[in-house]
Amino acid sequence: MIAEADEATKAASAAHGAWRDTGNIVRKAEALAEAGEFAKAVKFADTAKFKAETGLAQAKSQVGTG
Repeated sequence: MIAEADEATKAASAAHGAWRDTGNIVRKAEALAEAGEFAKAVKFADTAKFKAETGLAQAKSQVGTG
């Protein structure tokens, strides 16, 4: 799950659509997983993936508009 969030964040960043805190949320998920707090880590990873995918969709929808 964290790997999926990280990949989605990289894709959003490559499209110049990454939202400000998404990378920090992925790093927090990684830290929580390392600390053994897997349920919290999954929630953070889910949030990061959602933000990354939404940012990517937003960037794609705005291509050629400005």
